Formats: sequence, C-alpha cells, structure tokens
Amino acid sequence: MDATAGGADELAEARRKERAAGGELAGSKQELAAAKAAGDAQLITKAELSVAKAELSVAKAELGVNEAKWQAALVEEKATLEESVKTAQESVKTAQRAYNIALDAATSPQREPAPRSR
Repeated sequence: MDATAGGADELAEARRKERAAGGELAGSKQELAAAKAAGDAQLITKAELSVAKAELSVAKAELGVNEAKWQAALVEEKATLEESVKTAQESVKTAQRAYNIALDAATSPQREPAPRSR
C-alpha cells in the first residue's frame, strides 16, 4: 500500500472517530438537559462530567483528523496544515482542563457554597 492510500485510510478512520465522538457529545448534552429539567443536583453534576468527557473526546478526534490530513498532505501543503494541528492540540488541552474541573466537582464532597461578600 502506498503512503497516499495509507493516509486516506487513516483520515477515514479519524473522521469515523470524530463522528462517533460527536454522537457521544449529543447524547451527553441530552442527559444534561434531562438532569437540569429534573432539578437533581447530583444528576446534573454527573451529566456535566459526561459532557466534559465527550467534549474531550471530540477535541481528540478533531486532532486526529488534523494529524491525518497533515500526514497525508504533500510536503508543500504541510506548513499550511501545521497551524490546524497546533490549534487542535490547544483545543485538547482546554478540553482536558474542563474535564479535570468537572471531575473534581463530581468527586468532591458536596458542600454549602461560600457566602458572597457584598
């Protein structure tokens, strides 16, 4: 198999993963909406974690697509695509931070909010 065919296969697989992650995100957002409608704080926290995890999956999948495009690109196209890869890497970092925050919220004991100063 030549490099172009291999690159096309990798890109197709990356796009499949991106679609799957998008579906996971849509389902997680529906769970969150249902939890909010029910008004259950524990379910809301769990659903928010699920959304954050799905958003991380989407960001990683988008990175995979951009990396596959870069791998399949001709040498003269790589410089143009490199910026997309860097942007996708930053999106993964941001999504990872959001997931970590949601995970902390989901695993920390529930406590009363601190009083606001006026």
